[in-house]
Amino acid sequence: MFAKHHYLSHNHNNAANVFIAIINDDIAGFISILPQPGKLQRQKRVHRLVILPDYQGAGIGIKFLNEVGNIYKKEKWIYRINTTAPSLIYALKKSNK
Repeated sequence: MFAKHHYLSHNHNNAANVFIAIINDDIAGFISILPQPGKLQRQKRVHRLVILPDYQGAGIGIKFLNEVGNIYKKEKWIYRINTTAPSLIYALKKSNK
């Protein structure tokens, strides 16, 4: 359902935790989160974030990122995202989180 709206063409990682955004009983987007191996312990990173076209531009992606981030922060995880998407970079720069 989301593949045609995401630039990555490879299969989704089976180790990811997946969250679905629902607005008025409609699926609006999804986010998947992966454990991030490395020097820092207890670190998670956003693997994919997709907001369906009908819901883009309304701030749903940032709200979704923050809500999922709150779940991980409560469990003492470091929560990160890397992106090259200009609209997401712009929105993240405006966010105080």
